[in-house]
Amino acid sequence: MDYRKIIDSYKAGHFSKEDIQQHLSDLMLFMDFSGSLNHTSAVEEIANLLLLTLMGYTRSRRAAFFLFSGSTLKLIDFKGARISSKEFDCAWNPPFSPCHVLAEKEENPWMKAFEEAGLQLILPITQDDRLLAVVALGDKSAIQGHSLQVAMALSQMCAGALENAQARQALQMVNRELTLKVYQLKSLFELSKDFNALWDSEGIFRILGSSLIGQLMISRCAVMTVQNDSLEMKFLRGFRWHDQDLDFISKLPVDSLFSGKPEPLLTECVKSSDFRQFLEIQKLHLLFPMVLNDEIRGLIFLGEKKNRRPFGQEDYDLITTLGNLALVADENARMQQEMIEKQRMEKELAIAREIQVGLLPQAIPKIRGYEITSVFEPCYTVGGDYFDFLAVSEQSLAIAIGDVSGKSTPAALLMASLQASLRALSSVEVTEPAITIQRLNQLLCDSQSQTSKYVTFFYGILKHNSGELNYVNAGHCYPLVLKESGEVHRLEIGGTVLGFFRDANYRRGVYNVDPGDVMIFYTDGVSELTNPEEEEFGVDRIIQTIQQQRTEPISVIRDALEQALHEHRGAQHQGDDITFILLKRT
Repeated sequence: MDYRKIIDSYKAGHFSKEDIQQHLSDLMLFMDFSGSLNHTSAVEEIANLLLLTLMGYTRSRRAAFFLFSGSTLKLIDFKGARISSKEFDCAWNPPFSPCHVLAEKEENPWMKAFEEAGLQLILPITQDDRLLAVVALGDKSAIQGHSLQVAMALSQMCAGALENAQARQALQMVNRELTLKVYQLKSLFELSKDFNALWDSEGIFRILGSSLIGQLMISRCAVMTVQNDSLEMKFLRGFRWHDQDLDFISKLPVDSLFSGKPEPLLTECVKSSDFRQFLEIQKLHLLFPMVLNDEIRGLIFLGEKKNRRPFGQEDYDLITTLGNLALVADENARMQQEMIEKQRMEKELAIAREIQVGLLPQAIPKIRGYEITSVFEPCYTVGGDYFDFLAVSEQSLAIAIGDVSGKSTPAALLMASLQASLRALSSVEVTEPAITIQRLNQLLCDSQSQTSKYVTFFYGILKHNSGELNYVNAGHCYPLVLKESGEVHRLEIGGTVLGFFRDANYRRGVYNVDPGDVMIFYTDGVSELTNPEEEEFGVDRIIQTIQQQRTEPISVIRDALEQALHEHRGAQHQGDDITFILLKRT
């Protein structure tokens, strides 16, 4: 309204004093309403102010304010009538007109809803041809002419305030969401530190379960992980599972539960009737798979929220994130434990190697007229091969070499027992090889009656002056004697391996070592060493290599044989211990 024109009209005598007073009263109403409107910040406050003002001005007994959202009306406030927002769920599609007065027997669903609520006059609030809100008043007969114009003006004055309030609410919602995201990120960061600070699986999944209960506001939660194709309980709170329940759950076919798609599953959507009934009895509402590297690694069982609200996408994202953190932390903890265990074993094996090396001869015996050398290369840190030199008298040297079945620590332990037994027998001056081997076999049989390990063994006593070698070969690789003439002799006499038959008998063999003879005592790790084509080194290559260097010092023969073995193996992993003794009578 242009009040300057009204005043000019009054001066010209067109308006009466009462008209001017009415207009001035309206002006004061607009000014007061505008001032109050400027102090509102929410849509609800604007709606309340407008309804009270309109009802006071028009003396209407009913009024309602609806916000236009999408294509429907959302009830914000109402006065003097009972109105349900569900009555206005239908789409709003009337033309944008300054006002609409309900006619009798309106056909449109939304008009019927207004009529049933006793609302007869409808005032749209628009901005730039966009519908923002709708104000509905009762008593249409009392709101006509000037009163209707004022009501329309008051309603339209709210357009800018409504847009500002909605923008403010949208900004507040964004800020709340950002604040929530920041809080969640901080929580996830702290939880990630808590997860990674733990090395035990139980503690990790206890944090997961407790966090889910607190974040989702639930009272029931269980966490199980897949272990060897079955489910293992890691966390349980809010209810109790008996042994038969755990047995039933642990045998569930995890992959088939989700029909090939590892997605959250509501209890009512579980296909297995037995499992669905079990979940319903336990008051569990949601079954959530924990997935890592496209593989289901566990299940999370969740009860309903305390506020009865359904689980939404944000909840699913939170559960997924926390589950992944727990799975990764659990995997890291497992790898950390394995690494610690590996380091511990490596340390123990290093100590065992030092002990084993200490059990082997620390120096090669020096005998006039003989050259002796040896090589010991275990397949692993410790091995099951054994050799030894024992001075049984001033003129006699015992030479021993053996191979324990198996490899690594168990074989090394038996080798240590063998060495201790042999030295104990030698200390009581048992000089007959057959008797020594027989007693050694009895000791091994008695000490390892519950195992199936055995030892191949060669034991001989060499008399320095005469070169006579009294020996027993207990199932070992035949030592080779290479003569100057080119002949090759094998020391075969003896008996079966040690550690199997306690009553086994052994025969003594005798061989005279002549000047110029080269002897090699070896384990099967030498002759059976394979190359990448799985071809064994073989006895013939041993003989050939020694023959080519037989006139050289014993150290040269040793180096040549070692080189030949390494060249034959190439990049192939050494599959067995390599041990040999070379003896040359000059």
